Amino acid sequence: RTAKMIATNFLLLGLGLAASPAGTPYEVEWTYPTTSLAHAVTLYPDSLAPTGIVVADKQTVTRLDGTGKKRWQVAAACATPATVADLDADGTTAVIVCLEDGRLLCLDENGDQRWQLSLGARGGGFKTVLAGDVHESPGLELLVGLNDGWLHCVSARGKPLWRFWGDKFTVGPAAVGDVDGDGHVDVVYGTDNGHI
Repeated sequence: RTAKMIATNFLLLGLGLAASPAGTPYEVEWTYPTTSLAHAVTLYPDSLAPTGIVVADKQTVTRLDGTGKKRWQVAAACATPATVADLDADGTTAVIVCLEDGRLLCLDENGDQRWQLSLGARGGGFKTVLAGDVHESPGLELLVGLNDGWLHCVSARGKPLWRFWGDKFTVGPAAVGDVDGDGHVDVVYGTDNGHI
């Protein structure tokens, strides 16, 4: 089995580990030049049956198909990798990123804006956006941690549902699941001062 690698400027995504017949460790299938240093690549529409990727960088959000062809590109100063999910269970995929100016931006599968929401915090406090079912509202919710200690929960339609202040330090990426076995979904996250 030949290993394949997809390159996007300085970011590489390995798709295998076997050596190629020529003895080189990887075969580069295609490359795509990003506008600036890219955040982590996100599989599109999901990790089970990906047909492409979404790349968020400091200037754009770009959706590429599996051959590296650009499907769409939107100007956006991204502060996080993209999160890709079917938020409202309508069979269409949304692409969500946090922007450097403190807004949460939701794009549809064609790159058109669904909604945006200002979370009131600017800059590098964003980690990642997590989509999960943590509220009785329809669809999936988005959990976003900020550098001011607040964890925000936003509905599939971009409406604030709740927020939680843990301490004065940055909220790290959250995890969602019934971690204590009581039948209720738990939200767990870490902070920069070493607390969970």
